[in-house]
Amino acid sequence: MQLLLLAAVPYRPAVRTVCHAARAAGHHPEMLASLNAMNSKKERLIEIAADGKISNDEIDDFIHIRQELERISLTVETLQLWTERMLANGQIDAETYKRSLEE
Repeated sequence: MQLLLLAAVPYRPAVRTVCHAARAAGHHPEMLASLNAMNSKKERLIEIAADGKISNDEIDDFIHIRQELERISLTVETLQLWTERMLANGQIDAETYKRSLEE
């Protein structure tokens, strides 16, 4: 069910911000490739998840989509660590960052 919810999330301008941070952290091409791939696979994932089971003819597509999600997850974890490092060494103003998160 979590996959269905993630697939239903539309592309948002905030993704550009994540991509800029990904580029700075050295993950720009991978992030864009994964986001583009997921955007094009969103409808297929919804089709696969609609009946609550994965049939034999859907398994290859499902595995590919899952691998893309794993790549995105790894990139997100890397970005979180990069952000923590930038905050710790003062390259991101911690107060401004906290204030922006609360908005």
